[in-house]
Amino acid sequence: SSDLLSVIKAINLIPAADRLPLVVIGEQKKVLYREAIFSYIAEHRLEKWLIFPNSVTNDDLPAVYQGAEIFIYTSLYEGFGIPVLEALVSGVPVITSNVSGMSEAGGPDSRLVNPRNIDEISTSITELLGDDELRGEMIQKGYLHAARFSNQQVTTKLIDLYHQIIDI
Repeated sequence: SSDLLSVIKAINLIPAADRLPLVVIGEQKKVLYREAIFSYIAEHRLEKWLIFPNSVTNDDLPAVYQGAEIFIYTSLYEGFGIPVLEALVSGVPVITSNVSGMSEAGGPDSRLVNPRNIDEISTSITELLGDDELRGEMIQKGYLHAARFSNQQVTTKLIDLYHQIIDI
């Protein structure tokens, strides 16, 4: 469960000249939360800064990752964080949560933030977008970190996550 509203509020803190559009992958299933998101977007005139693709398949994800400057995954409750590893393998610097399994998935060179701290998220986005050298270092080290996870480790983590989801 991502805290998308916090990320959108963080983007609103960044001066328009320093922003990049945010591509939001995944549907917000809770109606009231989705309404709060779109209400905030309209109230702050952020429509041109947010892209909600109609559908993104698993086959589309590599292209989405590789077209990104930063991958933001501020999940509140997550098992392990396979999307974080996918982003790292795709050569994208990661901003993720300092909760749950995100720090393990992201590794020591991802930017770990409190998923509800709007200033922290905004500052991290601004710092990464403004520092090519830092982004390059994060990409290199992130790729090496992600490569440490074997298929067996990832499979075991996924099975554990599925067991949690279906409550076996």
